[in-house]
Amino acid sequence: MGNDINANPTKEFFIEMLTKDIDLERAIIDLLDNSIDGAKKLNQEDTNESDLYVEIKIDESFFSIKDNCGGFSLHDAQNYAFKFGRSTEDENNPDNRGKVNYSVGRFGVGMKRAIFKMGWKATIYSKHKSDYFKVIIDLDSWIKDVKSWTFTFENIEKESPEYTVLDKHGVYILIEKLNDNVKEEFTSKTFISALQTSIEWGIAFSLEDGIEVRVNKQKLKPRFVHLASGENLTPIYRKLVYEITHDKNQNLLLLENTSTFEKENTVVVEFFVGVDKPDPNSAGWYVYCNDRLVISRNRGVETGWKEDSSSNDEGINKFHNKHAMFRGIVKFSGKNSSLLPMTTTKTGIDSNSAIWKRTLLTMKQMMREVFVLLNKLKNIQIRNNLIDKNNRTSLKLMADKPEKFMSSTFIYPEIKEKEKSKIKITYQMDKQKVERAKEILNVSNNPDVGVRTFNYFFQLECED
Repeated sequence: MGNDINANPTKEFFIEMLTKDIDLERAIIDLLDNSIDGAKKLNQEDTNESDLYVEIKIDESFFSIKDNCGGFSLHDAQNYAFKFGRSTEDENNPDNRGKVNYSVGRFGVGMKRAIFKMGWKATIYSKHKSDYFKVIIDLDSWIKDVKSWTFTFENIEKESPEYTVLDKHGVYILIEKLNDNVKEEFTSKTFISALQTSIEWGIAFSLEDGIEVRVNKQKLKPRFVHLASGENLTPIYRKLVYEITHDKNQNLLLLENTSTFEKENTVVVEFFVGVDKPDPNSAGWYVYCNDRLVISRNRGVETGWKEDSSSNDEGINKFHNKHAMFRGIVKFSGKNSSLLPMTTTKTGIDSNSAIWKRTLLTMKQMMREVFVLLNKLKNIQIRNNLIDKNNRTSLKLMADKPEKFMSSTFIYPEIKEKEKSKIKITYQMDKQKVERAKEILNVSNNPDVGVRTFNYFFQLECED
C-alpha cells in the first residue's frame, strides 16, 4: 500500500447519499425522463417512428417501466449508461445516448438512483438496432463485492424465452425486492394519483407532442398553465438568446445574441407572464428546462419574491392573496443541458447559476408590470370579471404562436373604481336623548335612529 491512503467510498454510503435527497415520485419521473430523451433522439435522427409510448406499472411487489423509444446500444451500456455520473469525455462523445440534444438527462445518475431508491433487484432489458441484452443488478451481492463497481450483461438470443419481452426497440426495467417504505407507497391510491398528476404537469409538452404515457393502464393527459388574453388584455412575451462562453481569463460570459440558435453553447430563454383565475394555489412562477417542468407555483426568494412583508423591492414584496392571479412562466432551451440552471433532482433551480441571475432580473421587471394591474383590482368580483371577459390560453398554444396571443409589454384595460352611491355619517348625541328618540321612532338600535332621523329631516327640508 506504501504511502497511499484509501479514500474509496463504500457502496452502502454511496447508495444512501445518492438516494437521500430525492423522493420516490421524482425518482420514478427520472426513469420517464430517460424514455423521453430516447424519443427525442429518435425524432432527431428522423427515424419516422410513431406511436411512441411509455408504460409504467406499480404494484406492492414490483415496479416496471417499458418503452419503445429506441433503447440504448450495448456500447452505450458498457461505456455510459451504467456509469455513476458523466465525464467531460462522455459529454463530448457523439456515440452516446446521454448526448441527446435538448435533453434533461444531465448528470448520468437517474436510472441507477431510481433503482436504488426502490428496491434490491433490477433487470434492465434494452433492444437497440441489432443489440438485445439484459443487465441484472442484485444489490445484495453487488454491495458485498467491495472491489468491483461493474455490472454484467447477457445477450438475448432469438431462442430465449425472454426474446419477446421487447417487441420493438426500447427499454424495459423491472425492479423487485422493493424497500418496505416503497411497498407502502405503492399500495396508496393517493401516491399513485399524485404521481400521475406530477407526470401530467412535468412532461406536458411531450404528452402534447404525441408520446403516450400510461400509469397502471391509465392514459395521462397534459396539464398546462393558462394565461388570460383578449382585445384589452395581453400577456407579456419576451425571448432572450445567450451564448455562454469564457473570456481569456476563463471568466464566464453571457453574450446576448439574436441570431444564433443552434450552437452547443446557446441557451434560449422565453418569458410568458400575465394573469389567470384568482387562485393562490396556482399562482407564482413555473420554470421549464428543455420542456421539463422543474419548479411550479413558486413564490419564494429564488424567483424574486420577498421573505416578509416589511421588505420592498420597488413594487415587489411577499406573496399576498392580491397576487393570486399572477402567473409567470420561464422556458429554458438548449442543446447542452449542462448549461441549464436546474438541480440534479430536477426539482429546483440552481440560484447561483449566472444565466439564472440574469434571468431573474427580467422576471422581476415583468412582475412589476403585472402588479400595477393587480394592485388596482380591489375585490374578487372585479378579478373574476376580468378573467370572464377574456379567453384563457394554454402555455402550449402561446409557445407555438406567441405573436398571436402576446405582446412585448403587459396590456390591460383601464380599471375604473365604481363610484360609491352611499357614504357613512357618524355623529354623537346625548344618550338620554337618543334613548327617547328610539321610543318615539319604535327602533331598537342607534344606527336605525340615525337613518330615521336623517330621512325625516330630508323629507321636511330637502324634498320639494
